[in-house]
Amino acid sequence: MMGLNYDAVKAIQDLHEESLHSIPGVWGVGIYKLDEKNQSYGIKVLANNKFEPSSDSAFNIPKELSNEDNSVLVPVQVEVISGGASLFGYTGMVRPVKPGWSVGRQVYFTGTIGLIVKRGEPKPIPFKFPPYSKFWPLQFPFHYNPVVQSTDNSSERFILSASHVFAGILGGHVGDIIIQPGPLDPPPTSAVATLFDFYLTNDVDCAIALLDDPSGYDPVIQDIGRPVNIADSHIKMQVQKTGRTTQHTSGDVYMKNVSFPITTGVGRGLFFTGMDMMRLPAAPGDSGSAVCGGHDKGDATVVGLLFAGIRGSIFSFACPITRVMQKLQIELA
Repeated sequence: MMGLNYDAVKAIQDLHEESLHSIPGVWGVGIYKLDEKNQSYGIKVLANNKFEPSSDSAFNIPKELSNEDNSVLVPVQVEVISGGASLFGYTGMVRPVKPGWSVGRQVYFTGTIGLIVKRGEPKPIPFKFPPYSKFWPLQFPFHYNPVVQSTDNSSERFILSASHVFAGILGGHVGDIIIQPGPLDPPPTSAVATLFDFYLTNDVDCAIALLDDPSGYDPVIQDIGRPVNIADSHIKMQVQKTGRTTQHTSGDVYMKNVSFPITTGVGRGLFFTGMDMMRLPAAPGDSGSAVCGGHDKGDATVVGLLFAGIRGSIFSFACPITRVMQKLQIELA
C-alpha cells in the first residue's frame, strides 16, 4: 500500500470519527506516523484499558478505513492505553458517597472526592516546664496532669478534596454547600456536605467538607481499595489514582520538591513549592484525587492529593499527603 499524507488520512478520519467513538471501549481517535522516512500516516484508535482485545477484530474496528468511494484505504491500529480510561466515567450520583467520584462547590467548581477522613483523636499536649519565676521551685513529688487538645465530635466524617474544588480560587466560605456530583456534571445532584476548612497557599491545596450524613459514606477508593495508611512518596515510586474525569490511571513519581507557577484563569497566579511531580495521567476534574502507592487493588497507602496537571501531557502534581493531614488536622476514617 502506498503511504498516505497527513491531509488524506485526516479526511478519512473525519469521515469515520463519529462512528468510531460510538463503539464501547473507544475514547480516542487520532493520526499517527507509519513511516518516518516517507512521511506516511495511519489512524490510531485509543481504547479503554478495561477492554482487552482478544482478536484482531476487537471492538469491531476494521483494520482499514476508506474514503467515500472506497478508492483510498488507510490502515487502522488499536492501542490499549496503559492506565487510560474512558473520559467522564465517574460523573454521576453515587450513594453512599465514595472517593474517586465527582464532587464540587454548588457553583462552578467540580473535582474529585479524595478520601473520607475524620478529625484527629484527642491527644495530650506535650509537657513544657512553666516559667522559672512563676512556679519555681517545684514541689515533689510533682504530678503532671496533661491537658487534652480540643477535637471535633469523633462521629463526624469529612470529604477531603482540593481547596479550589470546594472553595474556588478567590476563596469560599465555611458553610458553603458541597454537592455530589459536581455542578459541571449532569443531574441528578444533591447537597452532601458543607465546607468546613480549606487552605490554598504556596505549599498546599486542600479542603474538607463536613458530611451531612455521618454514616452515608464508603471509604473505599473506586478501582483501588481501602486506604489504610499514609506515607511520603519517593522518586520512581509506582503510584495510582482514581479521578472523576480520567478514572483509574497509574504511573510513577517523576520528581520531588518541585516548584512551579500556575495561572488560574481568574486573574490570579499561584506559585507552588515542595510538590510531587508524577508521570500520572490526569485531566481537569481530577483535582482532589487521592494518589496511592503501587498499582494493585486492595489496601492502599496514600501518598498525595492531586491538584494540578500539565495539559496535553502525562504529568500531574500532588501535595504530599502528610502535609495535607497535618494542615487540616485530619486522619483516615
